[in-house]
Amino acid sequence: MNSNPTVQALLFADDLVLWSADGDIRTTQASLNTALDAHLTWSNNNEMTVNTSKTVFQVFTLSHKSKAIQLFYGDYQLQRTQEVTYLGICFGFKAELEQASQQGTGHW
Repeated sequence: MNSNPTVQALLFADDLVLWSADGDIRTTQASLNTALDAHLTWSNNNEMTVNTSKTVFQVFTLSHKSKAIQLFYGDYQLQRTQEVTYLGICFGFKAELEQASQQGTGHW
């Protein structure tokens, strides 16, 4: 499904996570959009439907400036989120701070 070596995939049941790491946000955007196009083609060929209203993306960066990025699944522009839950695990800066404070470590 994904022949792009810069994009990794994790699949569990009907949940799919794609991720890519690169110093250039434009390269990351292009790689992820290519992977999303490949997934759309695979889904169409296998008569699978993706619920785009539940399909979001998140950007993790060390930069303090927000990076503009646009990802598409077909003609649908995916919405960016600051926090997402996958298999019961919450990913996001705020969630990491809350988890650290609950554990009393103060580290994040």
